[in-house]
Amino acid sequence: MKSIKYILIFAVLALSSTVYATYEPNQQKITVNINRGWNLVPLFAWETESKISAGGMKNVDFKYKFVYQQEQNKYVLAEKNGQPTQRDFGFDIPLYASGWVYSEQDGQYSFGWGYPGFNSDHFALSQIKLSPGWNFTFVSPNMIGKTLNDIKGTCTFTKVYSYAKEGGEIRWLPLHQTMGLGESFSNYSVGFGLVIKVPTECHLGESIPAVPQLPE
Repeated sequence: MKSIKYILIFAVLALSSTVYATYEPNQQKITVNINRGWNLVPLFAWETESKISAGGMKNVDFKYKFVYQQEQNKYVLAEKNGQPTQRDFGFDIPLYASGWVYSEQDGQYSFGWGYPGFNSDHFALSQIKLSPGWNFTFVSPNMIGKTLNDIKGTCTFTKVYSYAKEGGEIRWLPLHQTMGLGESFSNYSVGFGLVIKVPTECHLGESIPAVPQLPE
């Protein structure tokens, strides 16, 4: 029963009465629902303040922001009350990463995608490099209509999670268990954070079926 719930929440949200996220290519923006408490959102959105729609949440509305440092397997405080806590983290943070924001209220968070000057090449699946262990990224428009198997590229996914509200509770959703039957990402899952565990270094990308072997 839980597996069915997760699929409905993440893969076919178009049929749900609650909209968790929307991708509007004509308006060049992505909007995600923000819950009171912790939320996993794309890091590049932190830098698109001027593209946030009027009346929506702004970066300064988040009380805390944390990024994940993989080498030391720990979270690092990036901002508090809209003010950076340090100038240099001492480690690289890719544009395609996701991070934690803490909100004291429910709301919606909109940020630009595809506007003039926006370089979507940075978010091509082949540009997303995963290192052994946990990796933070997000569902991008490039993933719409694709399954986990479609985007795995050279990777072997050990575990894949998102973090969202299910049954009135905000929790980790085990997508590696619930998207194994061909369910694909939709417009309504764009913007969701993804946490992926892999055993070796690899890149996401199109998964190409094996070419038939030559006859004997």
